[in-house]
Amino acid sequence: MPHQQSEDATFESRLTDGTDRFLAHMIEHAFTIGRRTSRDFLRHFPPSSIMEALKDSPSLRADILEAATGMRRKVALKKSALSSGEDLQIALEEGEAAPEEVIHLFRADDRVRYLPRGKLWSFLIEGDFWKANKSDKGSYDRAQLHIAFMLDRALKDQVLNYQDVIEGISINKICQLMPRSEVEVAMTAVMSFGRKGQAFSDRDLYDSLSSITLANYIPLPHIWDEVIFPCIAVEHGLSDSLSVHAKVEKVGGLDESGKLATPANTNDPAVAQAQSRLPVNKVVSPAPMVKRPSPVVPVVAPAKVVASKAPVANGEPRAPADEDEAFDVHFDNLTAAKN
Repeated sequence: MPHQQSEDATFESRLTDGTDRFLAHMIEHAFTIGRRTSRDFLRHFPPSSIMEALKDSPSLRADILEAATGMRRKVALKKSALSSGEDLQIALEEGEAAPEEVIHLFRADDRVRYLPRGKLWSFLIEGDFWKANKSDKGSYDRAQLHIAFMLDRALKDQVLNYQDVIEGISINKICQLMPRSEVEVAMTAVMSFGRKGQAFSDRDLYDSLSSITLANYIPLPHIWDEVIFPCIAVEHGLSDSLSVHAKVEKVGGLDESGKLATPANTNDPAVAQAQSRLPVNKVVSPAPMVKRPSPVVPVVAPAKVVASKAPVANGEPRAPADEDEAFDVHFDNLTAAKN
């Protein structure tokens, strides 16, 4: 397996922040196992970017220029960040400096101190290495080693906890995919702890299985999707230069209409994946209301009471004697109604 170390094998970060230490060690490990190269690093961080990041650290810029280009230190200290970047670029193009030498001079902790976390993470995971095909044995073996180291290192730097790992992978997957012999070892440990009246923790299960065993039998994409991405990349703001978790949390996953909210950077796969983990509540639109016309109720005026003009005899109305009299009574009634 190819190796390319920018620091010696006993490298131990002195950074105080756990996430920074984790990142420094992960980049070193990627160089060591040949997953990443110095040329890859300079493609992500060309000399101009490195020197600009060190613009307030003339001593560090001078260290790199002096050793990589042979420039006298007094001269290197007077160089601006822009000029330093140009000189280093020329030295690389002319073969006067080697990429490996530059990476060795730009020490692991200093890379994390001065370069953006998100961009370092993008450099580290470029190529979706956890999706390596088993048919490409070299790439797959490196991916397994890197995932196993990532789990152990994240636990050591307290970027992860043991419960994150066991719950993310799930007991079901462990029992389903791990060889029977490995499960028996874990069960034996459980029984041993129980007989001593001791609790068997997530850490005990992890230790009984080991990270490399998990990486050998649990699909790497599953470990990435359920443990590393949500609990490390998202939770600690490593994915992209800004925290994806903050981006997604800001919109709450849903817009005002109840649809999955679209982030500002729609081309960011990390944001898309983080959003896909948010629960989406189904919004049921109310049934449309149909406004029906109100029924028209005819208004009937109360009938007027009209005194009858019919002839009265002995207090009782009598029938008209002939047609003329009948017409006269009818006409009088009509006239009275109009009045």
